[in-house]
Amino acid sequence: MREPTRQEAACFIYDTIPTERNARLALERLHAAGLEPVVDAEAKLCKPLALATAKIDKEPWRYKRLASVALNDAAQTNSVENASDHASDANVSQSARHDARPDDQIIDDQIIDISSEDDNDDDQEINASAAISSDDPMIAPSETLAIDVIEHVFIEENVKGVSYRLFMDNKTVFRILAPYFKPGALQEILLSRWMGRTSKWGKLKTQHRKSGRHYNVVKKAYRDFKWTPSVEKCRQRIRNMAATHVTVGLAPDAPDSLPADAKKKAMELLAFRLRHKLLCQNVFASAPSGAPGIDGKISDLVQLLNREHREVRLVAIDLADHFDNIVQLKAFLTANSRLDEIVLDLGKQMDVYKRKDLNNDTKLMKLLRGNHPETI
Repeated sequence: MREPTRQEAACFIYDTIPTERNARLALERLHAAGLEPVVDAEAKLCKPLALATAKIDKEPWRYKRLASVALNDAAQTNSVENASDHASDANVSQSARHDARPDDQIIDDQIIDISSEDDNDDDQEINASAAISSDDPMIAPSETLAIDVIEHVFIEENVKGVSYRLFMDNKTVFRILAPYFKPGALQEILLSRWMGRTSKWGKLKTQHRKSGRHYNVVKKAYRDFKWTPSVEKCRQRIRNMAATHVTVGLAPDAPDSLPADAKKKAMELLAFRLRHKLLCQNVFASAPSGAPGIDGKISDLVQLLNREHREVRLVAIDLADHFDNIVQLKAFLTANSRLDEIVLDLGKQMDVYKRKDLNNDTKLMKLLRGNHPETI
């Protein structure tokens, strides 16, 4: 396999299409963070890494700097990811379907098709550029933080209705986990090392000529806390207003069809989503569940609203789970004057409603419809 160029490696690190514009943005972003694209001189595969310049200078025998070559049409159609992993990618969805069926009889295409984890290819360049041009520094997550996030995507025990069991290789695991961190912050080689240090996910096995593990993968509905430009913009806004606003979350109820232990796990995962994704300090639910991360029910939320001296921002995933119509929602808003805004988490998009917007019935109905506009 040929060695990637500096430009190709930078695009690979940020998982963007290798174009001149993306390469320039990626290299600028790496430089601003004190990082460089290199390859491990001792490794057989030329997998690009983003490492600190100081570390590269200390170990020049271990890490190899790459040649800078302008991207052309031929390079764009022969990116480093396609060159190294094309054969593996072609079999991911097929092997995932084959491995999932015996244990769990999974028939939901959204669950089985790993490619559905990724953003639409047509939007890839736009989304990547927005992420690279962010003002926040690109800092790799610590091992402790990374494992905490991973444990909420791959859980130790399979919970019916909340997770499904799937055999995956390291590359597929990385493709699922990478969107839960800032673009380019997580490296596949580090992820494999960290996950290998713990026994939570078992030892590597070989199945259908693939080396990997069986994982209990949480369904998307309970682990939707990925990074997007909209999410990052909302997080930054929450940080900037921390002195004047307290942010609390309102988790939707778990489906009634789930058994008690599954409901508890689902609520725990939804609470983590609200805390990790949109920085909620407290999370409440309609009814007590005893789930870790849930601080109380609606009445406890009302008590917080009454005693809080700052303005309150309420983050919700599905308000229709708590209010049957706009009359009930209006009554709640009228009774709680400290509630300054509501943020509706629609997955990739965050909708922010200021209190002045909530005097409009049309906007109230849009807020209440939220994630299922066809049902209300």
